Amino acid sequence: MRPTLNGASETGTPTSVGPGRPATNVSQTTVLPTSTASELETAIQERATALAMRMVANQVQQTQLAGSGRIFTPFNQVTDVVPNQKTLVTSGLFSNSSASIATMFTSSAQSSTSKEYYYAVYKDNPSSTGTATSQFAIAYGHRLGSGSLSTGPDYDAPSKAIYGQYQQALLPSTQTQFTFGTQTSNDIYAITINRARLKDKLDRGNWELFYRDW
Repeated sequence: MRPTLNGASETGTPTSVGPGRPATNVSQTTVLPTSTASELETAIQERATALAMRMVANQVQQTQLAGSGRIFTPFNQVTDVVPNQKTLVTSGLFSNSSASIATMFTSSAQSSTSKEYYYAVYKDNPSSTGTATSQFAIAYGHRLGSGSLSTGPDYDAPSKAIYGQYQQALLPSTQTQFTFGTQTSNDIYAITINRARLKDKLDRGNWELFYRDW
């Protein structure tokens, strides 16, 4: 028979158990009640949580002390940065978050020199609305300078300057002409949205321009 002692399971093999003879080679393993083990686990978790909170508090305090008196302090990637948090904000392209313009104006206040290169276009009449601001500019460009008067000592035409400006900004360095589909073009019309109207970028998929030949 395998005896048990004080509720503990026997793990050794006794040589003999009997009156007047002690047991030998017997080892005992104490088994805690279930409620005691659960309380011990809870206490360990509470201690671990308290220790982690103290470590975070110390790190925050050290960061504050390190940044004291500084104008610029690097972001702490652990406490200052929340990754993968993005908010998409979409609004109308034009002034007062308007999504479209039905009536457009130019301004007599624009200098005649700049008008040789582009026209600023307004949503409101700048003559009657003091707060009217330019929404976009429209320009014509020609690779050889046609459509505008050549001026200056080098006889540079404004239309040639416009074509060259957009060619350098938009085309590869080895490409000197714009191509639309399979058609190479010597002239272009360019519309440049006022930077103040944009946030991060223009939503090209939701932008349309209706025009007609007057």
